[in-house]
Amino acid sequence: MFKYDYYKILELSDDAGIMEIKKAYRNLAKRFHPDVNHSPDAQEKFILINEAYEYLIQAKLDTPIFKAKTSNKSNFSEEDWIFQERQRARKRAAQNAQKKYAEFMQSKIYKSAVIIYTLVDLIFMLVFFMMIFIPIIYTINNGLDPKRMAMNITAVVLVSMLGAIMLYVSLKDNHFFRIFKFKKFRKN
Repeated sequence: MFKYDYYKILELSDDAGIMEIKKAYRNLAKRFHPDVNHSPDAQEKFILINEAYEYLIQAKLDTPIFKAKTSNKSNFSEEDWIFQERQRARKRAAQNAQKKYAEFMQSKIYKSAVIIYTLVDLIFMLVFFMMIFIPIIYTINNGLDPKRMAMNITAVVLVSMLGAIMLYVSLKDNHFFRIFKFKKFRKN
């Protein structure tokens, strides 16, 4: 049985995580949705993207259904599971392809990807913000060790600069601040 390389379909490396899968899915689904992309193979590509997304998310989350159906204890092989799930994914993707782009953006699968992506953005921003201010506050409260003054100052400055750079990069392409600007999501 021919087995698709789902990571390749989503243009990801084999060690991609859940967030990377969701981000790649969202970007590719926008690019290949039949309302947006009028090439002859856009619908088939859209269906494959949905299929790859559903398979990889279930595999990464290691859902009980995925475990049971792909375990060696079951009479149900991974190939059988892939075939059945592929048929289900293709059916859902075909339904999504028939929807208008605006309707697709209102679907549960799209909304859940946006919510998770936004939450991860917020967590990263909080971590980067903490990287900037915690070393400074710690140094102010505890003072500097006179024996290692240069090392302490260097560490505080480097960690704070790293946090500032990472925060800038995070804010530059941050989904959280764009979530309320619907014009960014709509194709005219």
